[in-house]
Amino acid sequence: HIYNALMFLDVDQLCVSYPKRANPSVDRVTLGLHAGQMGVLIGSSGCGKTSLLRAVAGLEQASAGEIRLAQSVVSSANEHVAPEERQIGMVFQDFALFPHLTVHDNVSFGLNKQPPAQREARVREVLALVGLSTSSLRYPHELSGGQQQRVAVARALVSEPKIILCDEPTASLDKDSLSVVMNELRNLAHSGKCVAVVTHDPRLKKYADR
Repeated sequence: HIYNALMFLDVDQLCVSYPKRANPSVDRVTLGLHAGQMGVLIGSSGCGKTSLLRAVAGLEQASAGEIRLAQSVVSSANEHVAPEERQIGMVFQDFALFPHLTVHDNVSFGLNKQPPAQREARVREVLALVGLSTSSLRYPHELSGGQQQRVAVARALVSEPKIILCDEPTASLDKDSLSVVMNELRNLAHSGKCVAVVTHDPRLKKYADR
């Protein structure tokens, strides 16, 4: 695959601070990823990995520094683009699936404003992409941990984001499921997405393009 010449995700001297905390959770972090590339950021619990992802997603505002997506500033001390305007999909550590909804309805949840035929076609497409076409009518409790994580990936993909953010995407997975999920994420990156993974697990380093 060929990387774009310019960074798609560009984090420059980013700081994220919270009220009543003496030190910033993210302190002058700089990193970048091209479209078509997967990056894995490894660090211990409590080091600010999740805060970094939340800032990129738009769930936290930068207190200093900048975040740029496709060369446009989306967060700084003075600017903040809303999460829904950033074309970002996020995979949460606990999957965050709705237990009372089927796999199909979990994945289609964010497409309520689309025409039904278009919505159904897109859900079928992403379920096939993550290998869950035959599981659309099952509920989360009927799935393995690896399958639940793939539902979370499908839900992040369904709105066709430019960048996928993954917070500890393999934390509760066995070795085989870990390999499946990480290879799927890497394939997504190599198809043109920008994929950023944060984890405490050093085994994930081998899946990174940088």
